[in-house]
Order: sequence, then C-alpha cells, then structure tokens
Amino acid sequence: LRQAEAVLAEARRVAAALDDERLAANALVRQLRLRLQITTDATAEAASAAEQVLPVFERHRDVLGTYHAHRLEAWVYWIRGNVGAASAAWETAAEHARRAGASREEAEARVWLSYAALAGPTPAREGVARCEELASLLAHRPMAAALVLDPLAALQAMLGRFDEARASLARARTILAD
Repeated sequence: LRQAEAVLAEARRVAAALDDERLAANALVRQLRLRLQITTDATAEAASAAEQVLPVFERHRDVLGTYHAHRLEAWVYWIRGNVGAASAAWETAAEHARRAGASREEAEARVWLSYAALAGPTPAREGVARCEELASLLAHRPMAAALVLDPLAALQAMLGRFDEARASLARARTILAD
C-alpha cells in the first residue's frame, strides 16, 4: 500500500506539472480511496474531494472518472454508517460504469448494492428481491454473482426462509469452487 501511495503521489505531481486537471482529479480520487482502505481518518478529505472533482470529470466527459468519484463518495457514506446514501452513490457509480463500458467496475458497485440491501434501511423482503435482481444482472460475472448470494442468504434467513438461504450459500460455494 505504501508503494501504491507513492505512485499516486507521483501521479498527482506529474498532473500538476502538466497542468492536467483531469489527471489530477483521477489521481486524487484513487489516492483517497487507497487512504480509506488504510484509515477512516480521511473521510472528511475524501468527501470534499469527491464533491470537487465531479465538475472536473463532467467538463471532460470522463464517465469512468465520474464512476470513481461516486465510488469514493459511497465509501465515505459507508464508513460513516449512512448505508442509504452509500447505496444511492453506488447506484450512480454503477450507472456511470455501465455508460463507460467498465463491466468490472459496474459489477463491483452492484455487489456493494447487495450488501447495502442487507445492512441498510431496506426491508428484508425488498432486499431479497433486490439481491435476486442483482444476481441475475451479474450472471455473466460469476464471482460477482456469487458475492451477491451472501447478503441474499442473510436476508432470506431474516425472513425465516432457511432452506432458501442454505441453497443460496451452496450456490455461491459452487460458483466460487468453479
């Protein structure tokens, strides 16, 4: 992580030297996402940066950069325990990733939407429906689909549907073993 931090700091220096605001915004977002993996002390800085870089990405029509900014925003909300707002940010991030043709990034955001359905204010029945929808959307990405089955199983268990929950977990294990 220290090496990644050094590379991103260098990217920010190069962007400043080139006076490239788009490159600088991308490097900043990625650097702050990395910091949030190390410490939650960067949430205020990350929240501010996400807000500041969005107009830069919009000006440059950088749809993938916009994805990364909303992903950073989602992480800030998640760390702060505002799962509803995190879910909205991940939904926006997923849409930008889809528009950018970035299927891996879209899948990542959609997986987090399933965890938000479990951890947030969504009623269990709605969460099950949401996770089933996400699993279907992610069927072409087996790892992501398997990850969605974990919160789905928890939500099914909350509703007393234990056989379905066990079946969801068994399906996830099969996919992951494959």
